[in-house]
Amino acid sequence: MLLLLGGLRLLRWFITRCPVASARRCSATDALAHVNRAFASAVRFRIRPPKCLQQAAVTTILLRILGVSANIVIGFREVPMAGHAWVEGEDFAVGKDTFISHNLLIIADRW
Repeated sequence: MLLLLGGLRLLRWFITRCPVASARRCSATDALAHVNRAFASAVRFRIRPPKCLQQAAVTTILLRILGVSANIVIGFREVPMAGHAWVEGEDFAVGKDTFISHNLLIIADRW
């Protein structure tokens, strides 16, 4: 909804103000599994599948709430035109499809 109302600038503002919780509730692997299950449950009620930026934003916020440091990375390539967003953390990358993200210019890093 933030992306629709305010564009990328409002989404970035919101995510950068969502701090990592001081007390970690579980390991990064467990937190990632919880977030993936929650996201899969929520997506069932959508008519269209979510875009990579939407998924990266939700994943980043939920991981930070669980105390795991996570950041959005956005890459872009001009020819052939392609763009992709994924989440990187302490020792993991979520949604970084190597086929899509190969040779992308990183335009937004560490939100």
